[in-house]
Amino acid sequence: MSNRKQLFRMGLRWIIVIAMAHKVAVGHAAKAPIKVLDIALVSDIRSLDPATAVQREASQALEQVYEGLLAYDNDAHPYSKLVANIAAEMPLISSDKLEYTFRIQPGIRFQDDPCFPNKKGRELTAEDVAYTLKRIAHVQTNASGFSYIKGKIKGLDQWRETYQRGVASDYEQDIEGLKLIDRYTIQIKLREPSPLFLSYWAMPSFYIVAKEAVNHYGRNISQHPVGTGPFILKRWFIGKKLILEKNPNFRLRYLASTSRKLPLVDRVVIHILPKALAWDSFKKRAVDLLPITDLPHVCKQVTEAGQLKPVVEGAGVHLCKLPSLTGNYYVFNCEAFPFKGNPKLRQAIAMAFNREEFCKAFYHGLADLPESIIPVGLDEHGNDDKDFHTSAYTNPYGSYNLKKAKVYLEEAGYPNGVGLPTISLDIPLEDSRVIRGQAEFFAHCMKDLGIRVQIIEQSDSVLKRKINAKATMVHAIKVPVAYLDPIAFLSLLGDPASATFLFSDPIYSILYAHVVRMENTAERVALCRRLNEMVAELAPAIWLPQPHHLVLYHNWVKGVIPHFNWGEAQYISVDSVEKLAAKKKKEPIPIEENALMKKAVHKLKSTGKAARSGIDQTKEKLKEHMKSMKEAAKQTTKRAAKKVAVKVIMYTMPSCPYCINAKKFLDQNVLNHKGIQYEEVNVNENPELFDRLKSTYNVKTVPQIFILYEDGSKTHVNGYNELIRLDEIEKAAQQVEKEMDN
Repeated sequence: MSNRKQLFRMGLRWIIVIAMAHKVAVGHAAKAPIKVLDIALVSDIRSLDPATAVQREASQALEQVYEGLLAYDNDAHPYSKLVANIAAEMPLISSDKLEYTFRIQPGIRFQDDPCFPNKKGRELTAEDVAYTLKRIAHVQTNASGFSYIKGKIKGLDQWRETYQRGVASDYEQDIEGLKLIDRYTIQIKLREPSPLFLSYWAMPSFYIVAKEAVNHYGRNISQHPVGTGPFILKRWFIGKKLILEKNPNFRLRYLASTSRKLPLVDRVVIHILPKALAWDSFKKRAVDLLPITDLPHVCKQVTEAGQLKPVVEGAGVHLCKLPSLTGNYYVFNCEAFPFKGNPKLRQAIAMAFNREEFCKAFYHGLADLPESIIPVGLDEHGNDDKDFHTSAYTNPYGSYNLKKAKVYLEEAGYPNGVGLPTISLDIPLEDSRVIRGQAEFFAHCMKDLGIRVQIIEQSDSVLKRKINAKATMVHAIKVPVAYLDPIAFLSLLGDPASATFLFSDPIYSILYAHVVRMENTAERVALCRRLNEMVAELAPAIWLPQPHHLVLYHNWVKGVIPHFNWGEAQYISVDSVEKLAAKKKKEPIPIEENALMKKAVHKLKSTGKAARSGIDQTKEKLKEHMKSMKEAAKQTTKRAAKKVAVKVIMYTMPSCPYCINAKKFLDQNVLNHKGIQYEEVNVNENPELFDRLKSTYNVKTVPQIFILYEDGSKTHVNGYNELIRLDEIEKAAQQVEKEMDN
């Protein structure tokens, strides 16, 4: 009996030991930090309804929650390679190119949400695809995507017109062009062939939605997204941040060539920050990833010659750089005098426009120079499969050549511009300071050619009416990418419905009508190239620099790739341990190296004769010097604290790029954040005043900047470079003070 008791007690001990070991293991697992990806955006998100969201920033959240039938291959170049996403495979297309049969992957489920019975997400079916198309077509939805499918799907336009007349909507009504074959298969019938139809299914406008969500939330669906994507929107603090959690219903997907299940992070937090705070948050490691395309002052601080500064890269910061796929053009009215029938005049103006200097002045060199109408990244001319920023084709009129431009201008019938009327350039008021500065740069280039330019600013609506009425001479336009296909840009000249370019050419029209019906084959690629080169030769516009899309991210962020889908958080991972350790650091990311220390140490090393004691002595002297600098900085700070700036007067010339940069710098770094405005004086309109200024202060150039203080004193800043140096000195003094305190 005693043996039995002893065995029982031993067994009980083992059970207790195993249970405790399990508890400890579970406890350790529970303590494992969750992976959080913190993204900063500088523009607020207004809508997360795929049908109505048109903001670029909205796609950053949309693509985390919703999905399309197709997607763009992350590993492909050019970008336009489509792959199946929600669809089980690429669709079956009939021989006459009129029927597209999509089969949906079984088992894909919408996220759990109160809009569904028992709050449990249901399976996505072919019926949801039909519903999504009908909702896009419905007048009340006011969907931006309807323009792409208007007149293309049999019966869909008639269904739209029926309910446009106020009849109660019937989403169950059969439509000839939408046939449900079975639970997972839908056949879509087109009125005529449209190879671009496939591209629509990777656009956010065509992401699949659930009718239960639309019916449940109504107009508020824009704030309650319900999709099948890798994340769920948990909380939305309007104007501040969005918190997205991993979707437990997300289907089984793995990172390419690995066994790592997607998504790779547990939570995504999108922070909406003012421009002034976004960069500061990144430097302090409060956010992991920061797009800086719209932060030119940051681009200037962290880059040099188009690359990250070594000191920034050494701090564990990386730069993802990819084409923005946006076309920026100065378009000639080729259907009116003086540009109609005169390609030599258009080519002369193109060669006289210094795109390289324009790129440096306005984009700090962080832009591509497209050779023709198709943006870099879609032009399919790349020298290498991964080289997005080069093209094998060279536009003969794309490089600055004033001497050759003058020869062409004379051949066009206007030697030195004689006989040519003043050229008007129409620009939109949106972001007017930057666009105006760019227009003035163009006018300055044309002045060197002997051509006078008048800049006309108006609202977008007025400008559109003028373009439609063919009432412009030259106008500025920006064309964002709609879908990743060269045809999206070739259509600007070939589609009669497009009024963007005032240009026509019979040969181009014939070739365009042919290419738009072709499948995406090598023959189609070759014809797109031919059309692109034809457009470059005809010169219906000036192809402005195409700014890069730039994203900064920290060393603990993995998987950010230079691709159109760079923001798909499911492919991005975060090393939580490294992130946590980095966030404990108090000092922000350095922007400039300590120039004094660097110069002294470099000098000692270069001679090769300095002993260790010599280096130590030098460092001690530097410390004493830095200590005196610290005291000077403190005194400067005390004096500055007593002086309150109330106004800034800036003397400028409209065509001066340094004046433009100075205004941008003041707007972004000083004036908007301290409530100070400035008065701008055009010295061309006040020559006598400028003469007095030159004699009094012994200056010859612009800008000349005067800061007026509350006590009646003023500070004179001689030019843009001195303005930047003053800012750097102030920051250096602050850095010296921190180093000495440490």
